Amino acid sequence: MAGRRSSRWKSALLALANRRGVDWIVALVVALVGAHVLVSTLRCVDQVSLRSAEVGLAGICGTIAGFLAASLVFSAGVDNRVMKRVRRKFGSDLSATLLGGTATLFVSALACLGASLAPSSGVSVAVVLGVLALVALKLARVMVLLSGVLATVNDSASDAS
Repeated sequence: MAGRRSSRWKSALLALANRRGVDWIVALVVALVGAHVLVSTLRCVDQVSLRSAEVGLAGICGTIAGFLAASLVFSAGVDNRVMKRVRRKFGSDLSATLLGGTATLFVSALACLGASLAPSSGVSVAVVLGVLALVALKLARVMVLLSGVLATVNDSASDAS
């Protein structure tokens, strides 16, 4: 019973994540509302901490993007029985998710670096919050998909033995 619920939850999450624009809309709302609350209402933005967060987040996004790019190249280059089964089961979702995640993370890294040059703290806070929300949503989608890929690989291993 718990396995079926988990499978339905993953399927529902993937179906929502496959709708183009959902993650961008959520990130935009988080950025605008969060920046308004932090800058206008709470007035709790320290410029030095904000610049450190922007540059640190850019580095993190770039590093994760590099790992996703490597996994994309690996999944495209491997041609064995297990990978053929994974491709049959997930079709273009695997490459689209990895490529979309990689591109989003690279763009996010550049956006954070650009925001670190912005004179306005409100814009910078909005960029940081938006990037955090977008990266969290993209990585959640990647993790859900990769858990399905690993389950398929495990099934293939148990079928072979």
